[in-house]
Amino acid sequence: MNPTIPSFPPLPDEPVVGTFYRRPCVRAHWPDQRIRWLPVLGPIHSDREHINADFEHLHVDYRFLSLHFRRYLDNLNGDIRCINSVYLTLISYVWPLGYDDPVKLDEIHRMEIAPSSWMSVRPRKYQGPYPPYPRGYFEWLHDLSQAYAQRTLINGTICPHRGTDLSGITPDESGFITCPLHGLRWLASTGKLVMPERSARPSLTYKGTG
Repeated sequence: MNPTIPSFPPLPDEPVVGTFYRRPCVRAHWPDQRIRWLPVLGPIHSDREHINADFEHLHVDYRFLSLHFRRYLDNLNGDIRCINSVYLTLISYVWPLGYDDPVKLDEIHRMEIAPSSWMSVRPRKYQGPYPPYPRGYFEWLHDLSQAYAQRTLINGTICPHRGTDLSGITPDESGFITCPLHGLRWLASTGKLVMPERSARPSLTYKGTG
């Protein structure tokens, strides 16, 4: 069984830019092959159903990346400038302290590696919210939403798909909260899911590190 992300304090409803908050981080070499402690969001998981991401991974928490890497991700996608790469590239390898090579998250639970060597809770500066989610570019989003149409946010902040804590994600002008992991959109006032429309745009796929 994979290790779980260590517990961390929930964020306030409206985090303050420039303020440090304790956030879960993993030691990895993303996105430029330099090893560093990176903020992450959500549990370690795979997405075999609906999304076809058949490997264990974590998602980067864009809100707590340095401004340098936020700009890097903003401009990474060539002609698809409207799609921020934080929604496409996943952390599928970590680099434990004392190891000469990275280790796949698919294999980490089989090896006797101390979780504290690659996963911890650390202070990170809040830099601002996520960019708009590319809702029209993932052809699986409608089917995923359909599968969770009868579910609601757990305790008002937990996405029921993968149990991601959405605290600190402010509702948009329409009152919707979008889970940055997989794009499920929820009405903040009721916790109910909002179905997306199907799109004819080209579908994008996730990429793992390594």
